[in-house]
Parts: sequence; C-alpha cells; structure tokens
Amino acid sequence: RLCDLARPFGIVLDKSDFEEKPEHKAFEFVEQIRKIESIGEKKCVWVTKEIAGFHTRESRKESPEVHVTGICFKEQGDGNYEVLLAKRNHDRPLYPEKYEGCGGQLAVAETFADGVARHYRAEMNIKVQVFKDIHAFYEIKEPETPLIPGIKFLCKFVEGTPSSENHSEIKWVPLSELDNIPDADFVPGHKETFKRFLEQYRVNTGV
Repeated sequence: RLCDLARPFGIVLDKSDFEEKPEHKAFEFVEQIRKIESIGEKKCVWVTKEIAGFHTRESRKESPEVHVTGICFKEQGDGNYEVLLAKRNHDRPLYPEKYEGCGGQLAVAETFADGVARHYRAEMNIKVQVFKDIHAFYEIKEPETPLIPGIKFLCKFVEGTPSSENHSEIKWVPLSELDNIPDADFVPGHKETFKRFLEQYRVNTGV
C-alpha cells in the first residue's frame, strides 16, 4: 500500500509495522510524515534518503510570479511600421515614466500568448495578434524584491483605440523615429527588443 510513494526508486516502510529504525548496510532510513495517496491520509513512515529529499510536482507545487509582455506594431504599407509606446505613470513603483509595451502577471491555467492578449484587451482596450514564434526571455531584478521571470512577445495591432489608466502617454511612433528617443526613456532592453523583433518579423514574412 506504500508502493506509490516508493516509486520510481527507494523504500518506504510503515512505522506502525517497524517501530524501531530499520538497520541495513545498503540503505539508510529517515523518519517522515508523508501523505500516502493510496491510503488518503498522512502516515509516519521510514523512507530511504532518495525519497526523503525528493518531491514530485504533484506533491509540492511552487507559485512563482511570472510575467508576460507584448511589443505591439502596425503596418503602414510599403514596409513601414509604427510601434505602440506607453509611458508608465509617475507613481508606478517599478520603472516610473518609462516607455513599455503592455503586460503583467500570467494567470493560473493561462498560456503565455493568451496572457499577453488578455492584458492588451484589459489594459489597453485593443485586440492584438500574438506571434508565439517571436519571443525573448527577460527578468525583472530590483533591490529588495524577488526576481520575476518573464517572456516578451511581438504583437500585431488588430483593432481598437489604445487607452490606459496606468499610463500617462500612449502613442504610435514610426519605426524610423524610434532611435530618436533616448534609451534611458525605455524600460531596460525594451527599445532594442522592439527593433530585433521587427527584424525577425521581416525575415519570417519575407518583407
């Protein structure tokens, strides 16, 4: 009845059957209280070291904060693009008054692409197409705060009028003018990622 816990390796003994610590030259046992799925309750058991330090994803699920972000553009014809820039409000704790795309926390049971599309609908009031094959990993690292991993995607504007209460300014900027805006005005890495993503989009589409 303890075999589920013992798989795929190791030995588990019910402490009610072996009150004293088992002695064996090949195995060292550790006393633990573990939930036994086949029994449906917690039991005091002796387990070998491999099991003592091993936890499956089902028995121990972490809950890290994961972010998703979109970088949005629209085509103006003749190979010209405009990029959507949103300046964060001055009272935002993280990157105040910096230009960014749109994003935030990933919800439970939500794909990365669905999360990006949801944030654009909820925060910017626009519909976007998310290119899942054009993405990059990033990390939010700030003093005295936990590290937040994230994934950034290229998005194409579909419809709507951009607006947001979380941003003091929202504007479409021709790609040709992006270099005229200082790097320091952007969330770290955002400007260079924009340019790299659009170049990758050109290569993928043959434009």
